Amino acid sequence: MKIGLIVCDEPSEPLLSKHGDYPKFFGALLGPDHTIHSHHVYLGAPFPPPHLYDCLLITGSRQSVNDNVPWIQAALEWIAEHWRETGVPLVGVCFGHQLVGRAFGSVVAHCDWELGYTLVHMQDAGRAIFGGDMRINSIHKEQIMTAPPGFEIIGASDKCSNQGMVNRKKRIITLQGHPEVTADYIRDLAVLRHKGGIISDSVLQHVHDTHDLPIDNFGPALMDFIAQL
Repeated sequence: MKIGLIVCDEPSEPLLSKHGDYPKFFGALLGPDHTIHSHHVYLGAPFPPPHLYDCLLITGSRQSVNDNVPWIQAALEWIAEHWRETGVPLVGVCFGHQLVGRAFGSVVAHCDWELGYTLVHMQDAGRAIFGGDMRINSIHKEQIMTAPPGFEIIGASDKCSNQGMVNRKKRIITLQGHPEVTADYIRDLAVLRHKGGIISDSVLQHVHDTHDLPIDNFGPALMDFIAQL
């Protein structure tokens, strides 16, 4: 499958040098059977015509989808235009998930930090795709308050009522969590953010306490679902 990766950020140093960037993360998640072409839209690259790809995937970002910056406004317009009815399969991850929500009218608001291991209790729409409850890494302090019309919520966690959405007609699926990052990346990120006063002692402790818990591999199930859309 030929995948267009809409890159919305890159990790800060020293995370970038140690762990790599989003193209590397998603290449590892999706596997060698898929070809990834990256578009660094946060640096000013144009948004690609969706028909060039079998699937589009929007990455995470440290920015908020509510930020009034040109490339985020362009992203919202790009999504709303090309997926007004139906289009090439689209995947949104974390920031990408929230971007899809905003593009179709949802409010994205602040929530408590959800960082590290997260247990997501699947609803019917999620069980149909991934099976039972899923274990995923999270990095967010905002969430979609309600799903847009036509979207089904796939699951919820203790801190976030919308852990992902699906709209089969529009061929869109989103995840609030980060299936592409490792526990080591999460730990290093948490240490940096704690030193910077961004997260509390309790959030950092949760990351340390859950570092060795198993995380589900979403790559195969996600790509199987996309192939069926």
